[in-house]
Amino acid sequence: TGRVSSVGPDGVLNWFRPTNAWFVAEHVVGPDLESVFPSLERLSAAPGMPELVLATGARSLVVLGPGGETHATVELPAAPVGSPIAADFTNDGVADIVVPMRTMLVGYRVVRRPGSLLLQLLFGTLVVVVLVLLLRFHAGGAGAGAARNVRALKRSTD
Repeated sequence: TGRVSSVGPDGVLNWFRPTNAWFVAEHVVGPDLESVFPSLERLSAAPGMPELVLATGARSLVVLGPGGETHATVELPAAPVGSPIAADFTNDGVADIVVPMRTMLVGYRVVRRPGSLLLQLLFGTLVVVVLVLLLRFHAGGAGAGAARNVRALKRSTD
């Protein structure tokens, strides 16, 4: 049915999410039916990043965050025949996802995104303010200094 739940060590439900990672035998036909492998796996993408949950169904892979938020949903070209494998095949320090299928291995690149939109906006605003202040200070300092020099020259020639 695609439902994914997180339960704490004391048995209390942390969160519950419906996902596209469902498995119903009628939706998988042919030779894939006997070898379909729906799974739930833990993914440690990179140091400093929260652990993620990979939910694999008959035709999709869903990446969930620690609070149950959906980070990505990917439609698979065929039914998986094993658990997803975490491997850094792009050599960027972040674990990517390889999904084994009957006739192929499909790799998905995981990209680390910097912070939230609010944090990016605040940082961008701070950069603009600093640049404006530097330009005003530089232009204002040079202009005032030049004016002082001109006045000083006028007084010395009088």
